[in-house]
Amino acid sequence: MDIQTAIIGVTGFGTTHFAQLVRLHREGRARLAAATVINPAEAAEACATLRELGAQVFDDYRAMLDALRGRLDLCCIPTGIAWHAPMTCDALDAGAHVFVEKPLAGSLEDVDRILAARDRAGRFVAVGFQDIYDPQHLNIKRRLLDGAVGAIHSVRVIGVWPRPHSYYRRNAWAGRLRDGRGAWVRDSPANNAMSHYLNLGLFFAGAALDRSLTVSAAEARLWRANAIESFDTITARLSTNEGVEVGVYMTHAALETREVEIRIQGEKGRLIWALAGKVCRLELADGRIEDFAVAVLRKGFRTVMFDALIRRLHNPAVWICLPEIARAHTQAIEHIHASGPILDAPAGRVRTQPFKQGDTITVIEGIAEELERGFESGRMLGD
Repeated sequence: MDIQTAIIGVTGFGTTHFAQLVRLHREGRARLAAATVINPAEAAEACATLRELGAQVFDDYRAMLDALRGRLDLCCIPTGIAWHAPMTCDALDAGAHVFVEKPLAGSLEDVDRILAARDRAGRFVAVGFQDIYDPQHLNIKRRLLDGAVGAIHSVRVIGVWPRPHSYYRRNAWAGRLRDGRGAWVRDSPANNAMSHYLNLGLFFAGAALDRSLTVSAAEARLWRANAIESFDTITARLSTNEGVEVGVYMTHAALETREVEIRIQGEKGRLIWALAGKVCRLELADGRIEDFAVAVLRKGFRTVMFDALIRRLHNPAVWICLPEIARAHTQAIEHIHASGPILDAPAGRVRTQPFKQGDTITVIEGIAEELERGFESGRMLGD
């Protein structure tokens, strides 16, 4: 196998990347040459697989990059947000193309460091916003650019994904604004678990196939019910250079799930993209409906993404999530945080109760219904 891959981290979300690289190795399409594993006891099964495949195992990612300098084709970085920029820059400097998890980084400054390192190295950086890799999403974007719904007026994104207390204890940066080194994280529903969908909404409404909406300002209400630095609940109105208003309605502080929905309203119709019911359709003013079967709404969407990465190594025309697309998401996040303080949720509405598998969860009473009303009307928390 000519293609040499490596991965930094094989536990946590790294298990997803690792499984895909193992699949590609077993299919004979790319050799998993090395991995950085800082927790071998926890990763015993992965380490056994690495030994079986003949991969080198390192306990420091810099040592791995030095050992494979100039010989590594693709380095996967499924690590914490604050490590995305330094690890990506180091991998690029070692001569590798990079696939880095979403979001691209915790700040625009870090994103621009990555872009500069990419340009110096002459390598590509692909970002793990998985929806962008689906060819059907490109077809939808082309239809929107061709004027299927006319001029786009608004984008709205809603999602209610309960997250128990263990979610915020799972690592050292969950719910944090910065990590222990002072590097930006800005963890939140909009910058982590549901970041895919804010990013996808910005992408769909962008003015060119390879560009997203550019957020220029934000008005946001940011609440935290959990004992965290960042917010777990958001409503926001984002202004964009393109004149499209973006509404964001998300929380982790609820008991029941309301699956993500993206609604893009144009002068001649609208796009509805919804995880519930696996719906992706254009509803046109003349009554016609165009349905799309997209990969993220069925099994196998990560296979689509990793297969695209391997094809990209052979053909620079293969579509990936470019860092310029991911930069637009980070710009939106920065404007959201700059819009005002993060406030404690109203104490009278906050309660803690048992959750699944012996866990507990802190919720804001009535928050799902309030976000639903905002999604339909454009109102924000407290309006």
